[in-house]
Amino acid sequence: MLYTVGPLSQQMAIHILLMNVVAPLLALAVNRRFGGRLPLPKLYPAVIAQLLVLWAWHAPPALHIGMQSHVLHLIMLASLLTCALWFWLAILSIKD
Repeated sequence: MLYTVGPLSQQMAIHILLMNVVAPLLALAVNRRFGGRLPLPKLYPAVIAQLLVLWAWHAPPALHIGMQSHVLHLIMLASLLTCALWFWLAILSIKD
């Protein structure tokens, strides 16, 4: 049986890749580049920001508008990536 992937599935795949592959790799690269000398963010504000951005962009009206406008779509992806990068940088700042 052959299934087609719709635009919403493609959108979610992009979100997952940005937030769970690209952002952690960028965080590792930034951390390595600056040798851990950056003042890294706290985890809880990063988690709250990420949850708020995810919730805001996945509310049906925002998601619909974001998928209709190229500019808003880029803003959506940039904000999701930025919050995910903040989150992963905060994860790297956790000390044992």
